[in-house]
Amino acid sequence: MYYRRADANGYGTGTQQVLEAKTDPEVGVTNFDGGNKLSKGKNFIITGIRFLADTTAATTVKGSTYGKTDLPAALANGEFSIGQKGKDILSPAPVSSFARTAKQHEQSNDFIALETPIFVSSEHPIEARLIPAAAVSAVACYSFELKGIEIVQD
Repeated sequence: MYYRRADANGYGTGTQQVLEAKTDPEVGVTNFDGGNKLSKGKNFIITGIRFLADTTAATTVKGSTYGKTDLPAALANGEFSIGQKGKDILSPAPVSSFARTAKQHEQSNDFIALETPIFVSSEHPIEARLIPAAAVSAVACYSFELKGIEIVQD
């Protein structure tokens, strides 16, 4: 599983890069090896995606209980896509397609399975984009998580 957690407070309606080249691996924030790339020789097949949130007062990226609250409407009604080499490998889709409500999460914390798995190459940066439907003005930390199969090459 790969993950990236972030504070969405202050996000506007423009494109937000979920993964950035300058993001270093940090426990509780992300386990992507090189910001927006996988380690050399570690390809990944994405079989499931989920977005979780914590919108309780004074929450922080590392101090959140993800899945405790619903995604704010500005994020849930927005769009998410994944690309490599300037082309979408997951076309823009509603974020709500990959999120459960807090009540649903209590009953099952499963990932939302993809009908067609997505291959991610370690040779190219991953372009994960989030476009909120409206500005995010409330406290909102979110966790973007990918479930899948890692393929390690010699």
